[in-house]
Parts: sequence; C-alpha cells; structure tokens
Amino acid sequence: MRTRPALLVVLVTALGAVLLGVGWLALQPSATGIGRVPAPISVPAPTAVPSPTAPVTSSPTGSAGPTDVVPPPPLDDDDDDDDDDPDDGVDDGED
Repeated sequence: MRTRPALLVVLVTALGAVLLGVGWLALQPSATGIGRVPAPISVPAPTAVPSPTAPVTSSPTGSAGPTDVVPPPPLDDDDDDDDDDPDDGVDDGED
C-alpha cells in the first residue's frame, strides 16, 4: 500500500543525486587543467610616435570690440506700483 510513495521518494532522491553529480562535474575544473600556468598576457611594443607639431595659430576673424550682449533690466523691488495690480486680492465690488 505504501510502495508508490516510497518508490516516488527513491526516484526523486536518485534524480536529485544525478543532477547534483552532473552539476558538480560541470563546475569542477577539468583534471588536465589543474596546476597549469596560464599564458602570459602579451602587450605589443609601442610603435614610434610622431613628434607633435605646433598648433596652427590663426588670427580671429573679427576685430576686438564691444559685444552685442545686452544686460538684463534691473530688478523692480519697490512696492510703489502695487496699487496698479488688478489682482491684488482686494475686493472692490467690480467683477
């Protein structure tokens, strides 16, 4: 009566052992590669670098003069013009 669950447990255990063994063999380094010295990293010798040339200097295309930059207007920080503001929060009865 209990042979089916026992057989299932045995099969699952055997399958797990097989998968564990295959995984171990896949991750284990091969026996021929143990202890071998890796190949050295070779860097090619640099080739002759040409001497740097002096940068070409050219005169600017325009004459030095005033720029076209306009400074921004000054900040309006006085409170004198608050009476002209239509949305000043005072209800004067007009809509």
